[in-house]
Amino acid sequence: MKSLILVPVLALLVFAGCGEPEPEVPDTPVRQPPPKKTADQLYNDTMSRITPLLRPGNVKGAEMIEIVTEVKGKYRPPAEPNGEQAVTQIQRELSQRIDNSNKASQWTMVIALADALDVFAKGPPERVGELKKLERLRSRAFAELSKPRLKVKGFADDYVFLEITIPTSNEKMSIQVREGDSFLDDPLSPGGKMLRLEKIIGDNREVRIYYYKTDTSWTIPGPRG
Repeated sequence: MKSLILVPVLALLVFAGCGEPEPEVPDTPVRQPPPKKTADQLYNDTMSRITPLLRPGNVKGAEMIEIVTEVKGKYRPPAEPNGEQAVTQIQRELSQRIDNSNKASQWTMVIALADALDVFAKGPPERVGELKKLERLRSRAFAELSKPRLKVKGFADDYVFLEITIPTSNEKMSIQVREGDSFLDDPLSPGGKMLRLEKIIGDNREVRIYYYKTDTSWTIPGPRG
């Protein structure tokens, strides 16, 4: 009798073992981090933000400094493996722009770009030579922006009658000077004067004025010029 009872039990176990297999639980996919941007992509992202701030007549220097400061902090390995190369490209682009702006006498642009490039040049490590160049360009730009506007009103004997407009205040004044005279008080200029009448050219056709702050001269036409 015992053997008869065991047979159905064994058959039941075999049948149970032949049932459908339990469904496999799918593996949870491993979320891969997004690929890091290339140096060109980082450069393009940054310049797309900076370029609109450099429109002649509407330069936004403070906003550009904020962007450059942010980039300098973020574009570092390991957060951005290609960040250092991107920063080099950005610096090269801004350096080219400041040289072009200086040649084009876009003085407000020069000042804004010099301030932005200062952020990179101050390091670490501090690039002293680059900082000196930027300060020289910035000083020239400030001097040009403060250069008085002159108009020749007439001539009498050896005298030239000039109308002077001060850009910072739009104040106007009239003076008379002769060749070789330095005029317009300025304690920061050599000899305490800002301008000098270098020469009367032709038959009272124009005059050449020397600007102490930039060591440059320019000509102004006379009333008949």
